[in-house]
Amino acid sequence: MTGNFDDYCKIFVNAPSAKTVINLLSGVTGGTFEGRTMEIPTMVIDVLQNPDAGMSDDFVTWPVMVEIEKLPEAQWEDYIADIRKTLVHLWENEASAVAACDFEHELPWDGGISRVTN
Repeated sequence: MTGNFDDYCKIFVNAPSAKTVINLLSGVTGGTFEGRTMEIPTMVIDVLQNPDAGMSDDFVTWPVMVEIEKLPEAQWEDYIADIRKTLVHLWENEASAVAACDFEHELPWDGGISRVTN
């Protein structure tokens, strides 16, 4: 299933602050952030303010970025499932979010891009 995919994933979030996104993600993962970073069994999550925020109307300039990296021992299917769960949780909490990664096609709404273009 992994093919030649890079397992790095970035999620752009249209939320007021990194703290808002940290609070949302703490609820869905059951993990605890230490500063801006959380590690759960499948991945490491970093939540950052986007340095390009506001430069255009494109989703890549939304205020918050979530950087996700798969842990070496994690199963690919579990990693994808946790990213799916993360995206859906953000959407359910009215945060626009779009994932940018090699495996967007394996995520709901192609990583969210179908939600913002329709």
